Amino acid sequence: MHDYQTFKLSPNFPFLLDSSRGRIELSDVVNQAIETIWQREKEQRKEQLFNGKVLSLVEYSPDGRLVAEFIEYKYFLAYVQEPSLRKKLGIKPISLSCITRTSKAVLVGQRSEVVMQYPLWFELVPSGGIDAGSIEGEKGERINVIEQALRELEEETGYLAEVVQQATPFALVYDSNTAMYEVCVEIVLHSDKVNPKVNQSLPPTFEYDVLKWVYKADMPAFIQQHSENFVPLSLHLLNLAWARLEPHF
Repeated sequence: MHDYQTFKLSPNFPFLLDSSRGRIELSDVVNQAIETIWQREKEQRKEQLFNGKVLSLVEYSPDGRLVAEFIEYKYFLAYVQEPSLRKKLGIKPISLSCITRTSKAVLVGQRSEVVMQYPLWFELVPSGGIDAGSIEGEKGERINVIEQALRELEEETGYLAEVVQQATPFALVYDSNTAMYEVCVEIVLHSDKVNPKVNQSLPPTFEYDVLKWVYKADMPAFIQQHSENFVPLSLHLLNLAWARLEPHF
């Protein structure tokens, strides 16, 4: 059972980037443990692993302001795979989770078997990390989470920004089981441009073996059918969305 803590975000909440913090200082023992995990993962993925950047939360203010920093991916990998290292690493990974919908249907995907977390489970689409491509401002001091969400949408589904009616951040969710944060964004597509049919399937992608539109009326039955392999955070987002959108959706 996942325990979530949900914080409301305003549509234009400040999302600031802290670039002043240096490299994470860790003991030799912890560094060796991280390196062991990293090498093991590289072998499993046949060297197809890149030590990029992952966002980590530095501060959340009651007024809805977020401050974050970029850390190396190998620290995030160790954080996920070895919970005993979390307190020593001192990081707070923060990612992106979206609910993509039209006026009648919600987009759902079955994750590929090659992904690190929840392979072959169903979830709301898109989701993923927040990368350096979302940085904006003259001094690179801000994160544009909407731009990140729309880029993820295109990469994971093929839908371009031109079919998007609006994209709105609405919550920051903390999952106590994974000790990770998610910025949640609602993406509304123009129904007349995507024209989703009942249970219509889209072409599979690298991220998803199955992508399909599920009408709101059919969602309870769909969730029940896949109750043992539906990502818990997506179920939480659905509950949040229903509460926000009724009776308009």
